[in-house]
Amino acid sequence: MNSLSISLSLFEEARSCYAEKQFADARRLIEAYRKSVHYELIEHQDRRKGHEVMVSVVIVSYNAGEGLLECLESLAGQLDKDFEIILVDNGGNEEIRSQLESYPLLYLSPPVNLLPSEGRNLGVSFARGRYLVFIDDDAVVHSDYIQYVKKAWNCFDFLALRGKILPKGSFSNNSFTGHYDLGEYPIPAVLMTEGNMAIRKEVFTSVGGFDPLLFGGEGTELSWRCWKHYPDQDIFYWPKMIIFHDFAQGNALVVKKQRHALAADYFNYLSPEINSLASGYGKWYQARPGGKMVYDQRDLMSKIKAGIQEKFIALKNKL
Repeated sequence: MNSLSISLSLFEEARSCYAEKQFADARRLIEAYRKSVHYELIEHQDRRKGHEVMVSVVIVSYNAGEGLLECLESLAGQLDKDFEIILVDNGGNEEIRSQLESYPLLYLSPPVNLLPSEGRNLGVSFARGRYLVFIDDDAVVHSDYIQYVKKAWNCFDFLALRGKILPKGSFSNNSFTGHYDLGEYPIPAVLMTEGNMAIRKEVFTSVGGFDPLLFGGEGTELSWRCWKHYPDQDIFYWPKMIIFHDFAQGNALVVKKQRHALAADYFNYLSPEINSLASGYGKWYQARPGGKMVYDQRDLMSKIKAGIQEKFIALKNKL
């Protein structure tokens, strides 16, 4: 077994402990993984242009197919070309592999699914930009996205930014995503939309990046560490950072809620402050002057029906 295989076995063992809520063991194993892993050993093909860039866009993808190609096309159409793309392919995109080869990007292909958090950490290790952007693999990016990321830091000394998410389609679940679109003005925020966020590279690396154990809530936990390290600087919602993306539905939504419930238990183990950070921010947003949107726009009957459906799907998953 080579050194990379040994490291990755530690990662998978740590994730198994995390899933079983054996958080002390999970953290011990993930620290051993982080000390041992050498990212440069992971298979990669560098098709980036050789010049320096201001922004590095990191996309972690799993089984996205045509959605990933649509995402890459929207990035190719950016008005500001001063950025690079780093794609971490966690698997499931074999059918579009030949098409991916036509894009000028850094392509990383880990031998196991590193999930979003560690996939992003992997991508960042190769990033050349001063600012890091993380985009969901099935999102469509507004044509002036990069332009407004740079404008934010030209105007203010932010720690990090989260953007606005608008519906990509007409799915009914898009009606209860008030945390996706917080309006037309910049306001203080938590990085609750990991698939549409930006952060200074020096900040990201100094706080240790994303927690590799997490799949769900990782942006909130990262926000907590950022504020502990940089108590006098801010994270903001930046409304001109626009992507188009749909909220999870059906089985995907049930699994997402289960991931977030597990993360909440993990946060209580780390520090109860992390859970109160996200809930407190949501309450503040809805209560603030001018905060007219609500997180869930469904009526009571729709919520009850959705709850019954989700419990049914969760029960099927256990059988």
